[in-house]
Amino acid sequence: MVKENVDPNEFSFQSPITREILLNLAKTNSDINKQCFWLPSQAFSNGITYENDKPWESNKFGDPYTFDTFFEYMQWTGTWEELEKSISYSCLFGICTTVGLNDSNITKYKGKDYFGPTDKPATEIKAFYPVTNGSGYWIEKYDDDGEPEIYKIQITNKSFEIESSLQPKNAIVVYYVHASRTVRFPSLQIDLSLAGTPKTYLTAHMAIAKQILVESVVNAAKNMSAGTLVRRVVNETEMETLEAVNTTPSYKNRIYIIGGTESLDEKIKVYVPDLKSTQFVDFTRSINKYLASASNLSLRVYGEEDIASGLGEGAVKFSTNLLQAEIKDIQSHYHKPIEHVFHLLGKENTEYKWNIPQQLMDVKDNDRPDKQGNSTTEGSPSGDPTNPTE
Repeated sequence: MVKENVDPNEFSFQSPITREILLNLAKTNSDINKQCFWLPSQAFSNGITYENDKPWESNKFGDPYTFDTFFEYMQWTGTWEELEKSISYSCLFGICTTVGLNDSNITKYKGKDYFGPTDKPATEIKAFYPVTNGSGYWIEKYDDDGEPEIYKIQITNKSFEIESSLQPKNAIVVYYVHASRTVRFPSLQIDLSLAGTPKTYLTAHMAIAKQILVESVVNAAKNMSAGTLVRRVVNETEMETLEAVNTTPSYKNRIYIIGGTESLDEKIKVYVPDLKSTQFVDFTRSINKYLASASNLSLRVYGEEDIASGLGEGAVKFSTNLLQAEIKDIQSHYHKPIEHVFHLLGKENTEYKWNIPQQLMDVKDNDRPDKQGNSTTEGSPSGDPTNPTE
């Protein structure tokens, strides 16, 4: 795990990035969160549309209910949210498995519930990443052709402090699922492995470096605000004695000068560094530019004002095209697995079309006219941001 206040000397770009580190970064690092969770949320923001969609019969609060559309049914059951998680986990870890469950054909396998093959539609969809920090999935059994046959799902309650009779602290829930109930969500691949390549492949180390930088600067500012004690001592023994008995909380830093007769004002200039905020800003911007380039996102996504690395008047359009390309890439790459999930839910016609994401619609809404009152957005007469070159 990435430790708080880690010694910068312990950091190395050659150190391995484990799934535990990625999971911790997803929780604590805004740059990784933007790549793996913010982008899929934009792709999913305005939902999908089916041609000739029909009302969907199911249950609501245990009673028969007719949903106006299948998409409305997915929103009610949480399926749409789990699909978004599937893609987010896939971007973070490189692969994710989505499981469709129902209450038919449940037997026992190694003493745990086993959801075997079934021809009935799933009533619940859950996304799981490869086992990390005690929770997730792994392949329990392969068939004769070397393909996954049974998945083991494990959920560990170690992250919860509240203990209950249903799930006490550190409780472990385990069950098994047949492969016919699962859908694999691999991310884009840069090699020939079965698993995909995490979106964080190029950026995790730099995100950690930026996190270390920010933590170091905050700690330095905190120490400076608390004050610095400067005093002269006879020798190291006196210094160690003062350190052992000193409990005054009014200062953080202590500077001891052993011996000598020169003024302490002259000495402190040697020991106390000058904190230049402009240096921190410039260095942070350099890291943000690396992250933006590696993740194929504009700098404005990382909070910078010089949109698209300062490309001038065409920067806004270029920045929008980058975002549009990333969103469409997500929608296209995961189109088939998403249809597979619809199939598990019992939908016969799984064809669908993505609606225009909210982020791209906002580009049109925020378009500002020029001095003559004409739109500055280049593109189709309708200003459709999904067709910027027409």
